[in-house]
Amino acid sequence: MFLHRTGTTLPDLEIQTRSGVSAGIPGGMGSPVGIPKIEIEGDPRLSERYSIMTANPDSVRFLMNRNAIDSLLTTEVLHLRNTRRWMLASR
Repeated sequence: MFLHRTGTTLPDLEIQTRSGVSAGIPGGMGSPVGIPKIEIEGDPRLSERYSIMTANPDSVRFLMNRNAIDSLLTTEVLHLRNTRRWMLASR
């Protein structure tokens, strides 16, 4: 799924499943090399299931509220790439 919205200002981030077929694909679909991985406090299952990479950790941690974490945990395999103006999500 590809979403584009003019005028949005979300932080660049990438979320990848840590295990399964898509795990271990360096950088995923077009992600910049060298973006640091971050940990989200609040639910260790999220860190076990997903790698979260961003150059804006405070902004991403702010967005990762309980509803966002619960939504991610309902999906077993996900690759999400978000920039300021578009989002690409695949399973």
